[in-house]
Amino acid sequence: SGHLAVMRLPLRKRARGVGVGPLEGAALYDYTGPVTVGDQTFDVKIDTGSWAFSVPTKPMDGVGAYLRVHVPVHKEGDVSEGYEGYVSEGYGPPPPRRLGGPAAGGHCDAPWHFFTYGSGWLTGPVCSGFKVSLDGLSAGEPPFIGMTSQGRIVVNKSEVGPGLVTEGILGMAWGDYSLFDAVVSASGIPDVFSIQCCGNRWKPFGEEHTGTGHLVLGGLDPELYAGGGG
Repeated sequence: SGHLAVMRLPLRKRARGVGVGPLEGAALYDYTGPVTVGDQTFDVKIDTGSWAFSVPTKPMDGVGAYLRVHVPVHKEGDVSEGYEGYVSEGYGPPPPRRLGGPAAGGHCDAPWHFFTYGSGWLTGPVCSGFKVSLDGLSAGEPPFIGMTSQGRIVVNKSEVGPGLVTEGILGMAWGDYSLFDAVVSASGIPDVFSIQCCGNRWKPFGEEHTGTGHLVLGGLDPELYAGGGG
């Protein structure tokens, strides 16, 4: 996306069918990894404490990347149970209709959902019909959330240090709209992942202290660790 100072490493696939992709970020902040949706690629926050995959459907909080798709008019009743809480708790009215541009083979429609996180929230309709891939492995055309509003999920803190931009969120746990579940189903890899996060958390932000690492789908990559674990 041009906002990261760290060179992206090429994807690798092990003979065992394991997908390995790069992580970039900052050791005191989030680590992001690339996910391809249709013909667009997003650097999304890797979150092991949630399950849904979501990318924005309009520019948000200084982040210009968004899914080019039409978001339909929100209608009464087209909501999940959690979305009712979104409105009642004062987060605002349902977003208006908008046109983001031509969709790359997919669409977004009801029901609308609301997710809360430890330090953030997001809401939006379900999107489907897009070819999605993660770490070079196909997820097929899985459903996911087209983010229309959010708090502290899509973030641009690039003035603090390199890598501090997130263009969505990828929950790695089991659940509805889990992209990792879709990769396991579509690619036939083992239902396990591992994460390598590198960086000195005690040093200040700055280009030389940017965190890097890898997201490994389907097992462990022996080239990324030393000692036991296999």
